[in-house]
Amino acid sequence: MADEQPDGTPSTALTARAASGWATFQGNRGEDGADRRSGPVGGPEGMNGLPVWLHEGALVLDTAAKAKGIIQFIGEWADPTTRRVFPQAVFLRPEGGGQEWIVPDHQALSPPTVA
Repeated sequence: MADEQPDGTPSTALTARAASGWATFQGNRGEDGADRRSGPVGGPEGMNGLPVWLHEGALVLDTAAKAKGIIQFIGEWADPTTRRVFPQAVFLRPEGGGQEWIVPDHQALSPPTVA
């Protein structure tokens, strides 16, 4: 493997990348050691480019369908009729159970409003 030396120990390049990542992680902490990130993975959007509130198991509002659903899966989906591929389609299930539906564009979703 390119990241290992012949004896199985990590290469110096891998060690340097890991140290760089640790320094970035430490940069997110205040003097008291408290996490200063605004979301679970460092900002209003996560590492995958999705809003932090948009994750499997979250309750969301599908604004196009005007229905609430629980996210079952976020991932690639190809529309069988158009063969268009959506890299981050969201699969939803109604709160009380029922038939799933697919939202190709996550921007049509929003966090449910608190009543």
